[in-house]
Amino acid sequence: MFSGALPLEMLLQIDGDEQRQWPSDVPVQLHYTREDPFRNNEWIKAFIDNVQSRNVSFEFYEYPGNGHLFTDKSLAKQYDPEAASNLWNHVDDYLAKISS
Repeated sequence: MFSGALPLEMLLQIDGDEQRQWPSDVPVQLHYTREDPFRNNEWIKAFIDNVQSRNVSFEFYEYPGNGHLFTDKSLAKQYDPEAASNLWNHVDDYLAKISS
């Protein structure tokens, strides 16, 4: 998730009284800059707790900086080439791991 950990109510559509849980067959890799202006640590913790309770493959990475869209080259004030390169390396490694 490059855009952040949102409350599951915003991510999952569930009818009735069924408890919102991360799908047990959907792996997760989460990326944030440490000073992301949209970062909500309570949401992150709740999201991580829920995902980890489902025993799915999960990884979380934090990068120095304050860009929200730090991988977007068209946003000069947010773009961080080193963090973007590290993110894509993590993504490539993760996809290779979960697809094998």
